[in-house]
Amino acid sequence: MTYQIDSALSREILEKIATDGLDCVPEMIWVMINAAMRAERENYLGAAPDKRYEERRGSLLS
Repeated sequence: MTYQIDSALSREILEKIATDGLDCVPEMIWVMINAAMRAERENYLGAAPDKRYEERRGSLLS
C-alpha cells in the first residue's frame, strides 16, 4: 500500500513550512487574508480590478 498525503494545503505551502518552520505562518495568514479580501471585492464589484464591464457595480476609487 502506498502512502498518500491527505491535506487541504498545497504542496508549495507544505514545502515552505518544512523549509522555514512555523515562523512563516504569520506571512501565510496575511497572504490568505489578502486573497480572500481581493476575491470578496471582485465578487462585489462584479469584475476584476483591471476590467471594465457594464455590469460592474463601482470602482475601488469611489
